[in-house]
Amino acid sequence: MRNTIVFAFIFILPGMLFAQIPIPSKNPQLQRMYILESKNWMSYQMFVSGKNLVLSDPAYQDETPGKSPLKAAILSGLIPGAGQWYAGSKIKALAFFTLEVSFWAGHYHYKGLGEDKEKEFRAYADDYWSKEDYLIWKEALTEWNYSHTLPDTKTQQYYEMIGKYDQFLAGWPDSDGFPEPSTMRLYYMDMQHDSNKKFDRASRFAQLMILNRVLSAAEAAYSVKRKSSNFSAHVRWTLSPSEHRLMPVAFLRYFW
Repeated sequence: MRNTIVFAFIFILPGMLFAQIPIPSKNPQLQRMYILESKNWMSYQMFVSGKNLVLSDPAYQDETPGKSPLKAAILSGLIPGAGQWYAGSKIKALAFFTLEVSFWAGHYHYKGLGEDKEKEFRAYADDYWSKEDYLIWKEALTEWNYSHTLPDTKTQQYYEMIGKYDQFLAGWPDSDGFPEPSTMRLYYMDMQHDSNKKFDRASRFAQLMILNRVLSAAEAAYSVKRKSSNFSAHVRWTLSPSEHRLMPVAFLRYFW
């Protein structure tokens, strides 16, 4: 339910004093009859919504249809700034759309860097890490205390495990399989870490894109509601007796 405030006031602007209508009789019954007749032709209604001013007869009840907040939200949800453009706020539309383009550019930039680095460390592993050397070392052990199993195919998990776990050290040429520093393994892990950092940044830009769409949709809906349905007013004019005269009175009702 919308909030409503009703004001009643007497116009005292220059010229309105001349609109006072003398009541031709001091008889109370005749005065009431004259007032009722005067109200029939004097009363009318004005409707104000945003910048629109519509005069109508007292039977007018419907508000002038405005733009839809829901449509504005959907437009900005699809294309940030589109809802603001629909609402008539072109500067805001440009701002939200510019942010969207910037976030997309950042996302694809870091995603591309991450993919390039991923290709680099995978190629390095293919060239230097040997599964055969690792299996020979594994079979030579009298006791096996490791629980990780290497995938049969070169999946993302495969490339992660050969750098992450000491169990697979024997596959690097500069390691004998025991937990001692391997320069090649450390270099490989640095490349992996660098790739992951770039993918993380790409993910953050994707999150900013989602946030931008949510904020753009909410702001567009709010702007449309504020401009169209959030503010409206009805003004009704009538006559009120005052010392044997009819005084013009207006009743102003605000909606928000």
